[in-house]
Amino acid sequence: METKAVWVEASSRILSAVLLENSLKNEGKRAAWSEPLIGFSSGNDFLYGRFKDDIGDFYWTPPEIFKEAIFMLNLRVDGHQLDFTANRSPPAG
Repeated sequence: METKAVWVEASSRILSAVLLENSLKNEGKRAAWSEPLIGFSSGNDFLYGRFKDDIGDFYWTPPEIFKEAIFMLNLRVDGHQLDFTANRSPPAG
C-alpha cells in the first residue's frame, strides 16, 4: 500500500507542476494553484458518517460510492455485451 501511496502522491505533484492550465494567464504566468495537499484515510472511518449527518443525505460515504461504482461498472459491461451481440452477423443457415 505504501508504494501505491507514494506513486499517487508523486504523480499528483508532477501533474500539478507541469499542467499548462495551472496558470493565471497573466504576464507573470503565476501558477493558479500550489502543490496539492494529499492524504489517505480508511473508507470505513466513522467521520464519513458524521460528514453525512452534518452535510446531508446527498453526501456519499466511500462505501456508498464504491457500491455505486460497481453497479455502474456492471451496467457498462452489460451494455458492451449488448453492443457486441447486436453488431454480430446472424448465424448462417
